[in-house]
Amino acid sequence: MTTDIDNYIEQEFNKIYDQYWTFMKNDYVYYEKLKYHRKKIEKVKNIDKVKQNIYDKIGSLPTFVFLTDLCSHIYLPGPYNTIDKALLLLEHLLNGYSFEEMDMYTPSSTFYKLYRNLYIKNYEFLEKWINNKLKNCFSSPILRLLCAKKFNPSLVDNITLILDGHHNRIVYQNIFLDKKELYSWKLKKNGLNTQFLIDVNKMCIYISDSLPCKMNNDDNMFLGINLNNFYSETDCICFDGLYENTLEEFIDKYKNIGYNIDLHNFCFPIKKTKNINLSEDEIKFNDILGGFRSTIESYFAELGSVFKRFSEQTKIRITESKIYNIQLKLAIVLLNIKYFKELFNLEEVNHYNKWKIHNFDYSYSNNIELNVDVSLKTKYKIEEINNIKNIQLDFMNKLTIQDNSSESILDINKNSEDMDVADEVYEVQYIIKHKKVLNNYVYYVKWRNYGKEKNSRVKDIDFLETTIISQYWSSISRK
Repeated sequence: MTTDIDNYIEQEFNKIYDQYWTFMKNDYVYYEKLKYHRKKIEKVKNIDKVKQNIYDKIGSLPTFVFLTDLCSHIYLPGPYNTIDKALLLLEHLLNGYSFEEMDMYTPSSTFYKLYRNLYIKNYEFLEKWINNKLKNCFSSPILRLLCAKKFNPSLVDNITLILDGHHNRIVYQNIFLDKKELYSWKLKKNGLNTQFLIDVNKMCIYISDSLPCKMNNDDNMFLGINLNNFYSETDCICFDGLYENTLEEFIDKYKNIGYNIDLHNFCFPIKKTKNINLSEDEIKFNDILGGFRSTIESYFAELGSVFKRFSEQTKIRITESKIYNIQLKLAIVLLNIKYFKELFNLEEVNHYNKWKIHNFDYSYSNNIELNVDVSLKTKYKIEEINNIKNIQLDFMNKLTIQDNSSESILDINKNSEDMDVADEVYEVQYIIKHKKVLNNYVYYVKWRNYGKEKNSRVKDIDFLETTIISQYWSSISRK
């Protein structure tokens, strides 16, 4: 039977991996359109320290996914390599630094722009990305049931999920909030309470909103849990005694909307009846259940160790609880990726470590890096086109047509089929920008009498007349 369970576990893992872990094939491509680039890329201070710290805390794979599957789709402003800007956001999440403390890497005002673009401007995109990962990538009713039967103690091998609340200390800077609502009896300080559900493999599959502690005890928040995201009738949720206060109400709520759910879907300690001691069997059951349930406490301890921002000892300054909550969920997704890799021995390949290379950055897709000065941007409307179109046009401009059949297909001037393309001279109207390739300059140019869709790159050695090059450099030097 053990061998059969192992085979079923492997099959279910492969099903999840093949369907939802396609991001493992990602490349370091930045898909967000760039507005313009600074002429000089600055270096993030202590960036090597940042990379080493990130690697030590979560390893290469969670970082790879963060960079290639999330940040590659979000505009990140600032005069640095885009990879480095994304890594600063991860460093902030790991260490719980204030904006002022981020000055050791970049001015706090610059970092705030990165922070704002990820957590505020792209809040809905980030939330959708996180929810998709939590729902699909780390657990399934079948996988957690099989693993419960294989790994749980026999007395509690019915348990597939563990529920508990976690309090975090915060300093709430919202002047409209009554601070008394935040008081946590557990912390003896102000805090927010968040409900977590982890499966038997330490994969967190559900995180509630984060709410002020005083009026949001675990049993009250239990009623707000949304079963739609994860529940199966084969699930059995383990919790401590406090949740039992609202259990009947919780079951009735979901039965009324069609869920097949009952008391057997929950496991909790046996309460002592007044004036009657627990039997030896009852004490043994509570001890085994308590030991098993402590798994989630060790989970919270590791969360706070890896992401100091969410340690019980860290006071986090926030203005909105939803921003704190989305950061917490992001941290959980990255921790899940780390655990999933370890649990199923996912292969470590060099590709996931490329971000550690000195000066490494994304390649760019669906946009052109525009190094255009303000006067040209004002005078001409520069249209962004795909890099591949530039390569194709540049190639076509240099073609020497050997025969009439080739000419009719490849000649740029479709209205001049009898013209000898090898002898054709095209006139540059103006130079838009330049870049240095090895020891030569390549110019991106607008051709006279052609639309901007024909703009292309030309090497400096291919100019028949160099006056326009001198004029271009002269205009740059005057800026």
